[in-house]
Amino acid sequence: MKINYLICMLCLISIIGKAQQTNTPPAVGTWKIILKEDRELIKALKIYQQNNQWKALLGKTDLPVQYTQGKFIIDWKGKGAYFEGAFANNQQLIKGFWRQYQYVAPVKLTKTSQGWKGTREIQFKQLTIYLAIRKNKKTGELFSFIYNHERNQGNFIQITKVESKGNRVRLFGRNSKTPMFSGTFSKGGNILTMPINIQGMSGKVLRKVDPDKEVRARPRLGQKTYTYAQPKQINDGWETASLARTGANMDKIQALMDSILARKYFGLHSLVLVHNNQLVLDEYFYGHHREHLHDTRSAGKSLASTMIGLALDRNLLTNVDQKVVDLFPEYQGQIKNLDTRKKQMRIRDLMTMATGLACNDDDDKSPGNEGTMQDQTKQPDWVKYTLDLPMVREPGSKALYCTGGVNLLGQIVSNVSRQPTYEFLHKNLFEPLEIERYVMNTTPVNNGYLGGGIHMLPRDLAKFGQLFVNEGTWKGKRVISKKWVKEATKGHSTMNGAKYKNYGYNWWIQHYEVGGEKYKAFYASGNGGQLIFGVPKLNLVAVFNAGNYFWFGAWKHYIFDIMPNYIIPAIAKTKK
Repeated sequence: MKINYLICMLCLISIIGKAQQTNTPPAVGTWKIILKEDRELIKALKIYQQNNQWKALLGKTDLPVQYTQGKFIIDWKGKGAYFEGAFANNQQLIKGFWRQYQYVAPVKLTKTSQGWKGTREIQFKQLTIYLAIRKNKKTGELFSFIYNHERNQGNFIQITKVESKGNRVRLFGRNSKTPMFSGTFSKGGNILTMPINIQGMSGKVLRKVDPDKEVRARPRLGQKTYTYAQPKQINDGWETASLARTGANMDKIQALMDSILARKYFGLHSLVLVHNNQLVLDEYFYGHHREHLHDTRSAGKSLASTMIGLALDRNLLTNVDQKVVDLFPEYQGQIKNLDTRKKQMRIRDLMTMATGLACNDDDDKSPGNEGTMQDQTKQPDWVKYTLDLPMVREPGSKALYCTGGVNLLGQIVSNVSRQPTYEFLHKNLFEPLEIERYVMNTTPVNNGYLGGGIHMLPRDLAKFGQLFVNEGTWKGKRVISKKWVKEATKGHSTMNGAKYKNYGYNWWIQHYEVGGEKYKAFYASGNGGQLIFGVPKLNLVAVFNAGNYFWFGAWKHYIFDIMPNYIIPAIAKTKK
């Protein structure tokens, strides 16, 4: 993390809401603009029959649809959209998947008198940009920084210099002789016209706002003290209960929540707790809510290894020592850099990050770096891209974070099951867990991407954690074998210089000592603070979602502070 960015974020936390002083330039203040792609997140979808012909309607747009060999197919080439589905439940439903914009999501249409109706859901990019311009009290110089809760864009757009003269302002970046952004203020001083283009999204009108009235700039508007309430019982498969009635240490919960409201733990979007298979805490901040699909980033990697476990349970694979290259017959004779070491790479090496490939996400110069893989256009098949990487060491010898290797796991299961990755995952994991809504990333060649980034509901993420705390069961029904859960959540490799084996099969391992008691936890972890904790000794699941992308200094506190100092001691009291 860059030092200057840390300083700016500390400034943001402490002064973003302070009132503008008198006799200051018109530039000083907080300016807001929302950039978004031209697409609708959720849209009504209907498939119906008219004059013995099948038709489809998305919103008000007629779509071409075919019904052949028991499948409905919508191939909307003009918008790059594709749907494939089939009848289910004695034709009461049509179930399938909608692919578009490099995302895929499940679709369920229910029979009505007018046909089968439902919605198609996709993901779209939106950036809420807060541009804070402040005056240094000692020097009188202006300084500026950007706060963005969706993608933490201030980490990438670092403003190092501000020039303001009259009704004009210019913002400069690092090593920049020309301004990144230039704009003019309206006569009233409440509008800043300044063209902005970030991640392909454009806008030019920024409006001055009061951060104390902005839902995205405060944990909760107008609330400084927390009052606990039992989570709402909704039809999502969870039974809720009162944490206060379990005997938990509510002083710890109160102190934690008051600290979140006071912005001690900046950028935390949601916190969900499950104890003894009951959802006991369900809290959201910065405008987020329980129906908001949240990016999970690399926490989704734990789904990849789980697919391997599910495939083993179904005898689609024999063991985790099967050779990776042998499981990709479609590339036989085409894999580059195929030496003896690559031929020996096993499934377990992918899950423990010990691939031996020239693949290190923590090294920008590594050819297998996830960003390098996704930014290049020469090879759109990311599976083939990863398989082609040269070997730099023996597989299984050293663990380095390699997202490309994790993505191979999904395609292995797709190959042996002869199903798209997302279809296998949906049928064998999500449906048993009563998970109906999510949006999954796909690769440029329409494979489901298992490297991370699936968007899910926090309460559904807790189901995934509970499955593993329950050693593979959900509501008493076996979903995945107990043997797999035990193997997946024990340490197999050492990452980041840990003193013990702190990485399992795409699950991190953490040892806590609280109040003289030792607790082993496993957790899925994603950039920005996406965490799914399981603490079997307490029958506890904790789910965090946050927006501190590329700012580990902020979200590490969820792991090393909130868990041992608040959540574990709060729940541990119920055991005594």
